[in-house]
Amino acid sequence: MKKTQLFLFLLSIFLISSSGVTLFYSLYIVKDVIVYPADVSITAGKVGFNLDKDKIHFGLVKKKSVTSKRSISVSNSDQDTVEVTIKGEGQIKKWLMSEVDNRTISSFYLKSNESKNVNLFLVPDSQAEVGKTYTGNVKIIIKRVLW
Repeated sequence: MKKTQLFLFLLSIFLISSSGVTLFYSLYIVKDVIVYPADVSITAGKVGFNLDKDKIHFGLVKKKSVTSKRSISVSNSDQDTVEVTIKGEGQIKKWLMSEVDNRTISSFYLKSNESKNVNLFLVPDSQAEVGKTYTGNVKIIIKRVLW
């Protein structure tokens, strides 16, 4: 009798957990992940720009100052609304800021056939070492929203 009750209890926990995961993934489905390599060099002197197109270069910047702005355009050609999330990875993770429509954000929504310009900034903190180049990625995650 106790084995049957234990089995039914474990089975019900499994079914409830599975239902929760299924519900979560049915509401948000990852449509695309785009990763751009990025870097920034810390200087004590003059600031500078690197306009090469091989990655997102934030240039030569001083500690605790905003870097030059880098802009990317994100478009939604899908019929559904999507959620766009901007994340930093690697050494630049904690310094990355994104801005859409003059608001600092980490995610936003795009309706069907809508596009927005995203401004990217880096603000190296006081722990950044002068003369060192920091690298990482700017990761854009696009999720279909089904509500």
